[in-house]
Amino acid sequence: MPEGFSSKDNNSRLTAILYIVTGFILFISNDKIINWAVTIIGAVMVVIGIIKIINKSTVSGVITTIIGVVLILGGWLFVSTVLLILGIIFALKGVIELIESISFNDSYSIISSAVTIVVGAMLIASEWILREWIFLISGLFLMINGLLIAHSKKEK
Repeated sequence: MPEGFSSKDNNSRLTAILYIVTGFILFISNDKIINWAVTIIGAVMVVIGIIKIINKSTVSGVITTIIGVVLILGGWLFVSTVLLILGIIFALKGVIELIESISFNDSYSIISSAVTIVVGAMLIASEWILREWIFLISGLFLMINGLLIAHSKKEK
């Protein structure tokens, strides 16, 4: 690996890119685009999850892989259920990252984790609230979260 780059840096870059792309797709929120994008994002998340597991980031890798599988299997047929499950998983991932971030006292990671929790909560609420607004706001938050992750890695 090039000097100054670790597998954790690469995982963070992949996560940042995935959040930005997912956020953009949610932000534009056309149903046909979302169905295809969800499948593609699911496949990418499975690959990222496997890479994280190989790089000994087991909990994060398993969660990322589960998110990817849920997206691939359910994205086309069970949108409401997938959004609920995805919201729960995002919220749990955010809580796990928040606990890790607090122990490292990393302010960007703390903010990023909090945003992930908020996105999870919004996806859970999307069944009962205007879905278009939830997609718009969640997409915006995920893009911001991706930028925060990318920015926090540049400062280290």
